[in-house]
Amino acid sequence: MTKEKQVFLLIGLTKESEHWDDDFIAGIERAFETKNIVKIDLPGSGVRLSEKSPLSIEEIVKSTRSYYSDQFTPDVDRILISISMGGMVGSKWCHLFPDDFTHFVIMNSSFKNFSGLTKRVQPKAMLEFLKIFATRDHKLREKRIISLCSNREEKHEKILNKWVSLASDRSMTQENMARQTFAAAKYKMDFKLNQKVLVIVALHDRLAHHSCSLKLNEFWNKDLHIIDNKNVGHAIHIDASEEVPEIIKNWYLKHAV
Repeated sequence: MTKEKQVFLLIGLTKESEHWDDDFIAGIERAFETKNIVKIDLPGSGVRLSEKSPLSIEEIVKSTRSYYSDQFTPDVDRILISISMGGMVGSKWCHLFPDDFTHFVIMNSSFKNFSGLTKRVQPKAMLEFLKIFATRDHKLREKRIISLCSNREEKHEKILNKWVSLASDRSMTQENMARQTFAAAKYKMDFKLNQKVLVIVALHDRLAHHSCSLKLNEFWNKDLHIIDNKNVGHAIHIDASEEVPEIIKNWYLKHAV
């Protein structure tokens, strides 16, 4: 890999950039031989906590691009890696601004016009969400979120303290959670992308049914990688923190000029 690379990371619903798994970040750095990684915070999260989240994915994209565009490194391959709602934002970003990224990776995402509500949020996951929203204790709440999203129980204790700290110090406001959820729920994707695209799906995702990603890829007809491992769930960056960076690297090498 002779050409320099810059990697951008887009996390999921109501999360912030520091929720990316540390082992996954280290894996990306090794796989792409770069420290040039930009972890993106959407408006209303992380370093942008005081901002109000827009009510549409398009406006979220425009706000986010404006905030981070000065960090774009010229004359490199810019790779956008996204998960869940981050995939919605990433797809719209690649559509609206096709020259921003050369490669786009979307993991365990879903879209309204391809999948029904009970596929985008499976019934058991919906019940668990109701418990999560009713939980006021930060530690118990984050523990339930991790248990729902991650199938790798042995990693839960390692990340719990970090997530609890984030929830205590700079948790997204309930208003912004609602606004972000509204934007994600109504977003439809009806366009093709010109970038090199890799769709990664975990068959044992207990939050979003794997058919959501499969139907997306039927429409796009891009590269697809299926992970059939019961220990890999929705939080694929946690459950497959070593495997996925290698998957992305090998895919990238097939398309590198």
